[in-house]
Amino acid sequence: MEKLFQKISVLTSVERVFLFSEYGEVLFQSDQGTHLSSANCFYTIKKAISFINGAKISRFIFENGGFYFFKTSLGYLLICVGPAVSENRLLDGCRKVRMQLEDPESRKRVLLRALTESHQMLKPQIVKTLVSYIDIEVVEDLLSLLEKQIRLNEERDDRLILYICRALGYFPSEKALPLLNDIQVNRGYLKEEILSAVEMAIRQIETDLSNEDNASKREEIARPVPFFQEEPEQEVAENTSVENTNAITDLVEEQKVRECLVRGEREKAKVLLKELITATAQIKRFSDAEKLRDWFMEIDPMALSDSIRTAEIIEHEKTAAIDKEFLAIWTALSEALDLDEFATLYHALEHKKFANGEIFVEQSSPQSALYFINSGRVELFFQENGKDIRVKVLGQGEILGAGTFFESSVWTVTARSLGAEISRLRFDKLQQFQDNFPSLESKLNDFCIRFKISHEPFRRMGRDRRIFNRERIHGRVATVLLDREGKETGVGAKGELFDISAGGISFFLRISQKKNVRLLFGRKIRLVLASMIAKSLNLTGTILAIKSQPVVGNEYSVHVRFDKVLEPDVLRSLIDAGKE
Repeated sequence: MEKLFQKISVLTSVERVFLFSEYGEVLFQSDQGTHLSSANCFYTIKKAISFINGAKISRFIFENGGFYFFKTSLGYLLICVGPAVSENRLLDGCRKVRMQLEDPESRKRVLLRALTESHQMLKPQIVKTLVSYIDIEVVEDLLSLLEKQIRLNEERDDRLILYICRALGYFPSEKALPLLNDIQVNRGYLKEEILSAVEMAIRQIETDLSNEDNASKREEIARPVPFFQEEPEQEVAENTSVENTNAITDLVEEQKVRECLVRGEREKAKVLLKELITATAQIKRFSDAEKLRDWFMEIDPMALSDSIRTAEIIEHEKTAAIDKEFLAIWTALSEALDLDEFATLYHALEHKKFANGEIFVEQSSPQSALYFINSGRVELFFQENGKDIRVKVLGQGEILGAGTFFESSVWTVTARSLGAEISRLRFDKLQQFQDNFPSLESKLNDFCIRFKISHEPFRRMGRDRRIFNRERIHGRVATVLLDREGKETGVGAKGELFDISAGGISFFLRISQKKNVRLLFGRKIRLVLASMIAKSLNLTGTILAIKSQPVVGNEYSVHVRFDKVLEPDVLRSLIDAGKE
């Protein structure tokens, strides 16, 4: 790669040379010592590419230097220059590079060299670009790189492995199957999205190899399907169950797809539907684009290559649509997540400007949401004897609500806007991405740890907001969930007691599936303390918090508020019995 750009990089005043894909992803950079933030880089370059609108040469000249964009068949050259650059020599070098990249075989060779020579951070996008040139030679190089990555264990690049597995599904090579099958059998600690990509690649390869017209299929898979590809008319199919009479969009193009399906022209319908998916993604109707892609999979469940392509188009458009100011504020978050994860998170947010003094979260509220403060300030306070007691003030770049979002519990403070612009993430929105982005929740949780509200401010103020004193207690408790009418549902469990007060109780409970934890939050419950005192005691209350205990797997502390305050003598009897 260095040799290809040598005639440019050696010129006086040329500071750095980049090669970007047509999507704005870095494929090469002359200075391997430093690297651009992927999300910020992608956004800026994508906007620049859109601005120059396909121009072969674009200049951005400033007092102390400038930038040159030069279009090639592989993407865009970006040359950063100082004030004394020789433009004629620079453009001559760029033209020679462009001529070398005119030949598809040369482009493939350049990308294969880049895959070997470039920094680890750049390899995933190089693999993605190689898909358009994939053949048996590319497959062999990808397999070699995949095998090395799998052996690295803890130091492996999960994003690179994911992209390689996706790419292998684009070409029907028997050579790929042994390694892919081995990965599937010996799953190790690979992420679910990687294992899903492996499964899809195996199915696609096996399906394509089984086709009688295998030779023509190889050509079709190796290159993207062109738009407006004409298909010979077919006889009307007897079974048109894929028609789906519920319209997804209000676009006339969708109706054309449905008409093709009714006539039995499935291949033509697929081509039109792929165009429609791209169009809806480009106009930022991402929900429609995802639904159209699901419909595409219903029409042809085995068209896995096309499914992957359309998914990538949607993700590219999602990333390009991220607000620049939001990116600047949340750079640290973008670096903690993968590019696709950050784009998905951004488009799940609800953005709103709150008036000065407006309360958007109240103390004891059960609502589960994360609040990202983009500008302004937010005051946190609680009420004591009718007065507002300030806890702290949050500002730009801080997140509110991590405690109630990741651990089912009520808000312990009230949040009041001091003129703030906030982005809200609802928990149910995050759950929608669990299948496609299984690591997103845990990464977000790790990032939000720094923002969780501690009890330290209350201790410094000398305040304990608990109405009743808690005391440790030992013993067993039997629990039964109640319905809305207060009747027993028959769903119950036994747990170990932890502490008790006149107003409530907490205990440890094993819950095998995490998704069931949130279902318990806010539910009415009956507690039976049969062996604690001479008389069996039945108590009812409401579950106000469920917190995970990281030391013991699947164990949670459940916190219940009693419907009725315990009498002092009953409480004392339970405490004494629990200490024995």
